[in-house]
Amino acid sequence: MNLISMQDALRSRIGNPTLADAPNATLTAHINSAYLEIADTFKFHNVRKLCRFTTVDGTKRYGVPEDCLVVMNVRDLTNETPLEKYGVRRGFEETAITTTGYPTQYARIRNWIELYPAPNGAYEIEMFYKGTVTALVADAESPALPVPWHEGIIRLAKYYYHESAGDTPKAIEAYNAYALWAETKPNEVDEEKTAIDSGVSVPTLSDNQPKNLDFNHSD
Repeated sequence: MNLISMQDALRSRIGNPTLADAPNATLTAHINSAYLEIADTFKFHNVRKLCRFTTVDGTKRYGVPEDCLVVMNVRDLTNETPLEKYGVRRGFEETAITTTGYPTQYARIRNWIELYPAPNGAYEIEMFYKGTVTALVADAESPALPVPWHEGIIRLAKYYYHESAGDTPKAIEAYNAYALWAETKPNEVDEEKTAIDSGVSVPTLSDNQPKNLDFNHSD
């Protein structure tokens, strides 16, 4: 579904109010609120991303992408080794330490990651992270989620519409209907993990991973 078809579906489910009573801009706002919440709550490949950067001799801190919500893991591609995560407190405590070498650990601190020890040269680092999705604006734009979840966006947007209108009974009814629907929808990441645990080959895990991405690019 694209944005305009989602607007039409939502308008139908809230009783077909006129454009004067429920402008498309209002429906779009509720659709985007639902879209962003679902993308943040459930596991989808299109909000899990990869980026790469090259370290600079003696530099510990490297900015994370603007759309980064959670750093999931960091890997030193040059040495083919994963970096161990350590706590933010330790990261602040070790800021003044001048030890250098190839990085073995990292900490996420505010809008950067800090490597320890400080790199003593150029190493290619890959970061796997959970990112945000971009709100829908143009009529032809579609959510970056699997098609079956577009229905969930409409259902949750219906809740937001009634909640913003102050109609508590309808809001509760809409949210409960959405929650019951969502309980029946396994997400794609967990489905693939189940398939792997069962000995089933899942090509998407190896064939569709983004490569050579930079900090300006968002799973």
